Amino acid sequence: MLKYFEVKNYKGFKNGLSIDFSNHRDYTFHKDFIKNNIVNKGLIYGKNGSGKSNFGLALFDIVYHLTDKYKPDFNLSYQNGYAINKSVDFKYIFVFDNDEIEYSYSKANQLAILSEKLIINGNEVINYSFRNQDNTKLLIEEAKTLNLNNLTLRPEQSFIRYVYYNSKLPENSPLSKLMNFVDKMLWFRS
Repeated sequence: MLKYFEVKNYKGFKNGLSIDFSNHRDYTFHKDFIKNNIVNKGLIYGKNGSGKSNFGLALFDIVYHLTDKYKPDFNLSYQNGYAINKSVDFKYIFVFDNDEIEYSYSKANQLAILSEKLIINGNEVINYSFRNQDNTKLLIEEAKTLNLNNLTLRPEQSFIRYVYYNSKLPENSPLSKLMNFVDKMLWFRS
């Protein structure tokens, strides 16, 4: 379940945007909307042009990034106009059973990934930079047999995705839970 989301330098969000689904304060008017102390159902509304679609596109960037399901419209702008030549930074925190998974990545544009980081229960298990692949950190036990010596990923290929699809991870591993959740994310809009 998604607990926290943050994006910086994306589209109309000059100063960034974050939403903490565990901070539900007075959201107690309907208990079915809170599961495991996290808001699991919500509705975003506002005036036309206020950023609702851009928020959705930012939140669902992870779906394009880690799956084959969603393909963005490449004619739309990606970076904030005040952040040209700066990275677009995404941060997601998920909670599955007793595991907290923080996944963050930076992109130069819609396709070009700059770096990825995966933290599971406070421990950094993956850290990958396309600029400095020699300093790659991979501490997932089932993935330690991957040969990374001659690995050449294109800028649009996720290292996290590569590890997931090329390792024998158990179904209950935190990375498997993350990938399965992202694969099932849906966005309805009119």
